[in-house]
Amino acid sequence: MFSRGSPLLGLLAPLRVDLASYPDTAASLLRQGLAEREALLWAVVARDPWLLRHLEPQGEPWRMLASWAHALVPAARGLVGEVFEEEERSLTRLYDAALRLLAEGYWRAADLAARLAEAGLTSATHPGAVTGVLRVLEEMGLVERVPLWRTRGARVYYRHRSSLLRLLLAVAPTVEELGAEPRPETLQGLYGVELQFNLGEMLAEAKGLRRGYSIQPGGRDIDVVLLDNRGRAHWGYEVKAGSMAPGEAREAVEGIRAAGIPRAGLVALQGIRDPDAADEALDAERLAELAMRLSEERAREAERVAAQGGG
Repeated sequence: MFSRGSPLLGLLAPLRVDLASYPDTAASLLRQGLAEREALLWAVVARDPWLLRHLEPQGEPWRMLASWAHALVPAARGLVGEVFEEEERSLTRLYDAALRLLAEGYWRAADLAARLAEAGLTSATHPGAVTGVLRVLEEMGLVERVPLWRTRGARVYYRHRSSLLRLLLAVAPTVEELGAEPRPETLQGLYGVELQFNLGEMLAEAKGLRRGYSIQPGGRDIDVVLLDNRGRAHWGYEVKAGSMAPGEAREAVEGIRAAGIPRAGLVALQGIRDPDAADEALDAERLAELAMRLSEERAREAERVAAQGGG
């Protein structure tokens, strides 16, 4: 339809279809009867709807992903290859290596360039040697840039747009090279990072701000930083998949405020024992309510646009 020489060129335009939104996915799972925490956890990976053809969301997602990795890893690799074919590009060793390194947790352009140069895939180790590759992957919807706030030595955090793809590529060597099932604990550790970015996306939508991230001196990070269009931080959040003890809550709030962020929020899916320590405290129940509200608002807006004839 859009290839060179098509008689439809100029009459139709491609429409980019992103992942399902996190609030929509969580709301859909809640309507199917999943408990609040379970729905919020599964929504991280169910934003890739193809996953639901392979397994039924239930229990802890990292355990299900581990047990189904032998089928899911090749499926993910095949889908990445299809994306490149649709873009009339080849999935070269360079692109494949960049995606693998992102899955392993390399996020800084300079570090990615150094590793790719070590493998003989680029000729230089400076960040400019890899930014073009990352830009292509971003245009394809495979990679996204998250703005960094007050992070020494970097302004952008590169990550997989799809949490599911990141998790599966991270365990691909275990599946493909060793023929073994990955340990659920390995995926669980990675899952916490993916949860914070997905919840950050939803919180940014709810407050009309941009999702950011911050790595402070000493390596301590602020899981979610909500920025305005001028890059000023308005909210900082600590995110946990489990519960948060009073000491953890106070320490997190002190760290956020000490960094210069005016409002501090706490997110813990299994509850916060000292919710008054922060300006906002969100557990699974409140996050589920937020996801439902945003999903319903999105549906009403879509109906309004359709009634007006699109646009």
